[in-house]
Amino acid sequence: MYKERIERIIAEMDKLGLEQLMVTDPDSILFLTDIYNNPMERFWAFLIKKNGQHVLFANKLFRLKPVEAELVLFDDVDPLASIVCEKLQAGPL
Repeated sequence: MYKERIERIIAEMDKLGLEQLMVTDPDSILFLTDIYNNPMERFWAFLIKKNGQHVLFANKLFRLKPVEAELVLFDDVDPLASIVCEKLQAGPL
């Protein structure tokens, strides 16, 4: 995980009054986490939180190396919207 890059994003989030930012572009997730994944049609996201409790959402089918964030795994049949909403803070996203 590239902490310096994430810290720069958090500084910009602070200027905009954001507490969290969800990144869904695989190349951007790679840039921030050093984890490559080609999710195809499956959900793949990195939730950056100002408080430092970042979350990586990944399908159980993905082969991932250990990550310095909370890893939330799900199956194709899981209620994904509910899973994601549980990790979001109230307020601007």
